[in-house]
Amino acid sequence: MKLRRILISCFTVIALLGLIIVAGCGSEVKKESEPIKIGIFGPLSGSMSVAGSHQKDGAEFAAEEINAAGGVIGRKLQLLFEDTEGVPQNAVNIMNKFLFKDSVLVTMGSNNSPEVLAVLEQIKKAQTPHIVPSGVAYAITHSDNPWVFRMTATDEIFTRALVQHAQKILNLKKQIKITLLNWLKDSLKQLLKWVLLLQKQQN
Repeated sequence: MKLRRILISCFTVIALLGLIIVAGCGSEVKKESEPIKIGIFGPLSGSMSVAGSHQKDGAEFAAEEINAAGGVIGRKLQLLFEDTEGVPQNAVNIMNKFLFKDSVLVTMGSNNSPEVLAVLEQIKKAQTPHIVPSGVAYAITHSDNPWVFRMTATDEIFTRALVQHAQKILNLKKQIKITLLNWLKDSLKQLLKWVLLLQKQQN
């Protein structure tokens, strides 16, 4: 299972490289000796750190392989990792650091949807390509932001597939209704909590 997650992260980094080339075409040409900086954020500590650590492991593995083969367009990759601790406001602060202090060419993250939703406006204003490896919230790629690319299915697709599987294969109906109601209740609670937190931070 861990190997599979690492491989998925590797494919994410490879897709990111295509964005690097596209982004590089429209930017000022830098010295060939300078590395290509990629800012990657996610929860490396706290309750969601397992998924964040897998993202980090996969990115490092892919970067090592790519750099050993000569890098991208003759330049090495330099990965900059930051820990959000699973907190959306931390993601906002980290994105500001990536964009205005570190001058990264591309960004990537996170496996936590609220963190991604919190930085969508920053990404759009900066016009910096951003890869979302595993955030499933529907709004991430339906927010009129052409700079965001998702590498996984949405929560809507996952939910529909699970329901169909339970109905057709497991022949469950009543249990599905109860489970979905509980899931919706918990999801609404989390969404409300996140909205109130953002409002408090803005005030």
